[in-house]
Amino acid sequence: MKKFLILFLMLFAGQMACKKEITPQPCACSPVAFPTLHLVIKDPGGRDLFAPSTPNYYEASAIKWYQEGADGSKKLLDFHVRPGFSYGNEYFSFYQLVSTEVIRNAAIGNRQFYLQIGALPLIAFQLELSETYKVTKIRTTGQEFAAEGGTIANYVPNLFVLQL
Repeated sequence: MKKFLILFLMLFAGQMACKKEITPQPCACSPVAFPTLHLVIKDPGGRDLFAPSTPNYYEASAIKWYQEGADGSKKLLDFHVRPGFSYGNEYFSFYQLVSTEVIRNAAIGNRQFYLQIGALPLIAFQLELSETYKVTKIRTTGQEFAAEGGTIANYVPNLFVLQL
């Protein structure tokens, strides 16, 4: 019984001891996984560029998402294409590009990213982050996009729809 009480007190103290705010530096309080960025890209007609039902849609193999380093080198970022989902009574029908590396790299400092989708013009964009890894804005050449709102934002907080 003594061992159980000591173990219980150690677990309780461990849970109560960490009250540090989340920062990019690793520690016992750091999140296990970084938040993900979800991007929906639509053509000028409002069609989803990644949905198989769209004529001439783009598969993941035709997409390159990268970040340019300080020395000019290009680092490819990992991502995947996620189909639409439902949350509560709402259905979000658009396919999304999803990556955790974008927010992780933006938190370190470099917030300039590039997206090459097939033969379309290169999309350069910058992220604006809050201190809690929440993307507040995405800026592209001449455009600024805010995160999607509503109940979907409770399930996917970093969801952006970019219209080309």
